[in-house]
Amino acid sequence: MEKKYAVDFSWATSIFVETKNEAEFDRLFEAFKEGGHVMMGPEAMGIYSKVTWVTDRFGVTWQLVCEK
Repeated sequence: MEKKYAVDFSWATSIFVETKNEAEFDRLFEAFKEGGHVMMGPEAMGIYSKVTWVTDRFGVTWQLVCEK
């Protein structure tokens, strides 16, 4: 029986990134969605002008936000 030490990536765990401006948000969003999957957004929400939840091509899920 093969031992497996690492757990597969899951959307249940994500990395939260607050960007400095919309240009940085857009650059990261475009890079993460290429070959990945957009789960939500981008859209305005609360204190943020843009919010998105995207899983990149490696299966890592990111929450990107840009404050107004």
